[in-house]
Formats: sequence, C-alpha cells, structure tokens
Amino acid sequence: MKEATGGALLMGLAAGIIIIFVTVVAFFISYGKTFRLKNMIINKIEQNEGMTEGEIITTITSGGTKYNIQPPKLCYNKVTYRDINKNIVYKGFTVQVIVYMTMERRILGEAFAPSIPVRGETRIIETGYYRDHLTEMGIDPC
Repeated sequence: MKEATGGALLMGLAAGIIIIFVTVVAFFISYGKTFRLKNMIINKIEQNEGMTEGEIITTITSGGTKYNIQPPKLCYNKVTYRDINKNIVYKGFTVQVIVYMTMERRILGEAFAPSIPVRGETRIIETGYYRDHLTEMGIDPC
C-alpha cells in the first residue's frame, strides 16, 4: 500500500509540472502574437506617414489572422527642437501604440485574466498629410 500512494504522489507532481509548463508556453505565444501585432501597426503608420484609428482597425481585421484583442490605444507626441536662435521649431510627431495582451481562461474566468500592455512608438514622422492635421487622425495627445 505504501508504494501505491508514493506512485500517486509522483503522478500528481508530474501532472502539476506539465500544467505549469503548458501555461508558461501559452503565455509566451500570446505575448509574441501581441508584440507582432504592435509591430504591424507601427509599420503601417510609418509607411503611410500617419493613419486614422479606423484605418488601423481595418488593417488589423483584414490581415487574415484572427486577433481577439481590445482595440489598440494610440496617442501622439509633437517633436520640437530649438534652433540656433533658440526658437522652438516643430519637427514632426511620433505615435505611441499600446496593445493589451489578454489571456482567456475558461476555467478560472475573468478574475484571473491578465491584461498586459505592450507599448511601442513610431519614428519621427516629418512629412505627410497628417503632420499638420493630427486631430483628423482621431488620436489624442499623450
């Protein structure tokens, strides 16, 4: 009887380690998908020198892959510098993209579902239509 309980304890320990391993792997796969989505949004904004929030949402949904995420949060920063005469000169703007990674857990429910922000920022956008029309992008300042 002593050997039977020892074997059951060992099987339970092995099952627990496997569950923890699978959870960690699923977390990193989900984080990688969110990171890839953030990079895709940043690349589209940089290629088009600015985009509206609606255009970004259609870009995400038309990509072929199904992303079950909240809409990304976008905000812009105006980039200025001082010239030789110490005058403030407007150079362009950068867009900060925040995509939230959420893991769905059907067993534990919404209480234990983490929502982890993944942030990124575009390079300085100096030209393009949206350079002087930032309010038409539908994004707020940071």
